[in-house]
Amino acid sequence: MLLVVAWWLRVISLHPDLANPWWDWRIYQAALDIMASNGDPYSIEQVSALSATNMAFVTPPLPAQIMRWASWLTGPHVFGYALWLATVTSYFVCVVLLTKIIHKRLSPGLLALSLATSLAAFKGGGVQALLGANMSIVFHAAIITTIYYGLRDRRWTAFYMAVLVSAVFKPYFVLYLIFPVLLDGWAWKEFRTGCGVVVATALLYAAAALAFPDEQALFMRNLTEDAFEKLRFFGESAFNAGRVTFGDKMYGTIGAAVFAGLVLLSCLFWLPRHAESRIAALFCVAVILNPRVNHYDAFIAAIPMTYLIARAVAPYLKRQWASLPLASAGLVFVSFLYRSEHPVLTWLICGLLVAVLAVSSERLTQSNRVGALQEPAHSG
Repeated sequence: MLLVVAWWLRVISLHPDLANPWWDWRIYQAALDIMASNGDPYSIEQVSALSATNMAFVTPPLPAQIMRWASWLTGPHVFGYALWLATVTSYFVCVVLLTKIIHKRLSPGLLALSLATSLAAFKGGGVQALLGANMSIVFHAAIITTIYYGLRDRRWTAFYMAVLVSAVFKPYFVLYLIFPVLLDGWAWKEFRTGCGVVVATALLYAAAALAFPDEQALFMRNLTEDAFEKLRFFGESAFNAGRVTFGDKMYGTIGAAVFAGLVLLSCLFWLPRHAESRIAALFCVAVILNPRVNHYDAFIAAIPMTYLIARAVAPYLKRQWASLPLASAGLVFVSFLYRSEHPVLTWLICGLLVAVLAVSSERLTQSNRVGALQEPAHSG
């Protein structure tokens, strides 16, 4: 554990982007300065000139005004660090909750192994996810966390609230509403509630258009360019699969949509009943179909997925500390990912294979149990 902490501190000290702990703050600070001078914060040229980046300000007018007031009250640096601390803490809480739901007894050693393996597999993306505190990453983590607690408790209130808050910032997060409907067998109650969240999101955007017509129009312009130009609606992994298959941007987009549809359709018939196998499968599906996936977004799914694999292997070893062979195998796997052109896609393919093996093992075990129960009756 101490070695993992030491390695982690070494990564932080060497990472070039950590001179400013929340590097997106440069964009937000530039937008706030432009707003204070009655300029256009959604102007890519003005924001780029002040922030020294090529990224646009993609935050709705109402949250932007709240950020402006908070920055004015506390000072920009205090507000920036407070927001950074809040987002980082929220992300770590989601990681722990996601991992803990898999097993009631959380193994610190395996959690550290999962964190280290995932950080190495995602290279700088893991550091960005844990310390960069991008708001969309935290929204993604919160939604994924509430999905699995909703699956466990059959209570989706927290999930709907997380989607609604996230959709206020990025409307395409409403695509996550398919999960309660899918997991509850197309239950009318979940379908109706999901429609209510969509309507509430639409009303909030309509109210923003009335209160801030010019700013809302410019925000939607930046958002549309950011989503469609970079094709994040289908997720990085789904788009890469389509692009590799068809070799063309347009056909790759079509292929990504078909790929996403096949994954959802397969889940309708294939989603396992066993809790851990279902979580493994849903992690893959959530990341593949996530409407806004970058390598640092997928990192939230990698940590519990690695932990799940480690816990699945650990019972076959005599002692918990005998997981060293698993760690050695993980280093080989990490080196393979590091040399891969699309490490996230490779990771997800491996994760899907693990899920398939888990389901196959589950069904084989169930068949053996049924056979064992029927055999005495047959012999009698």
